Amino acid sequence: MTVRRARAQIAKGGMWLGHCRRIQDLLISFLRQRRGSGSVVVRGANLDSRADAAWAQGELGNLVHWIESGRLVLYGSIAEISDRRLDPVVRAERLLTAMYHMRRMCEEVAMCTFRLAGAHGFVAARPIERTYRDLMGFVATSYKAPDLMENIGRAALGLPFVLNAAGG
Repeated sequence: MTVRRARAQIAKGGMWLGHCRRIQDLLISFLRQRRGSGSVVVRGANLDSRADAAWAQGELGNLVHWIESGRLVLYGSIAEISDRRLDPVVRAERLLTAMYHMRRMCEEVAMCTFRLAGAHGFVAARPIERTYRDLMGFVATSYKAPDLMENIGRAALGLPFVLNAAGG
């Protein structure tokens, strides 16, 4: 695999990362603004916003973790696959693994988004809903997770493998 082709393939990971960062920004704003809950106040406990709830903080922490690890994998992989001295097969293996991680990042961010925004965030009037649908569209159209996993295993065994960006 050539450097030019590898960069073209990994560019999708960059688009996914940017989209996930946009979702993160929208969710942080949403969590700070969202008031009220179905909880019962006991002994004066008060949650001013959804951002004050421990479960929401933990879920947001999970989302931030996935986005940051995606950033580290993406930029590290770009630097590595750009080395023209790298064996083309090794370059393809690195790209395969990076795209699998980026795909998993998108899946995890989508799940966290759904849990954090809930029914109040997934309405047409909120940008979270549209951004979430766009993210799901991105991952539905390229790099199927089962194919990536199978080919990572094949590469680890030294067998022929493919990096198939087609999806749908």
